[in-house]
Amino acid sequence: MLLPLFGTTNPGCGMGGVGGGVGREACCGVGREACCMEGCGEELVKTISRMSPSRVVYVSCDPATLARDLKFFTENGYTPKEITPCDMFSGTSHVESVALIERN
Repeated sequence: MLLPLFGTTNPGCGMGGVGGGVGREACCGVGREACCMEGCGEELVKTISRMSPSRVVYVSCDPATLARDLKFFTENGYTPKEITPCDMFSGTSHVESVALIERN
């Protein structure tokens, strides 16, 4: 589990691809320590920002959508603290990225 690496053991949210939709992955309760998610979009970023977790662990397989969503998080009171690329598919051009985003 990634969360202990980011200083928390209370995720308060599931992890799964959401492709821009607001589904069960947006289940963080207000005051939770962290939200762990994969992919999203502007509407889900706004929803998570309203729920106000102190940390978001964001997993992305696309650098372009990661950049887009980090911009949305920044506009909604969060700051990217660390981004770690993970080569899970060696021999291909695909790279997963894990970002730690914290509320300002």
